[in-house]
Amino acid sequence: MNTAEYLGIPYRKNGRGWDGADCYGFARLIMERETGFIMPPLDGKTAASDEDFSLYEKIERPEELSLVFLQGGPFGDAHIAIYTEGALLHMSENGPCCQDWRRLRRYIRAIYRPRNR
Repeated sequence: MNTAEYLGIPYRKNGRGWDGADCYGFARLIMERETGFIMPPLDGKTAASDEDFSLYEKIERPEELSLVFLQGGPFGDAHIAIYTEGALLHMSENGPCCQDWRRLRRYIRAIYRPRNR
């Protein structure tokens, strides 16, 4: 995956497009482009439903293009990132960033991969 092509997307609260995205919208753009998997839009919901989660399989360790859910510290109540090449690519209010996943390990609450990717 070429992470550089995603680093120019600006942060936009509740954004879901290339012109601006929040953490969920950013992850959604990456998953669709890189794997063809389309994440549910959430449409104003603050959390995914059981039906949304049925699309994913929980895994123990991150693998390429898995979804990583973070919580606490700088990530507040909920944050989502994409695992790629040993790093977590995610959208912050300051824009996209890529950080070594081991440095964020204490904030990881769950890791998922799409069931039918």
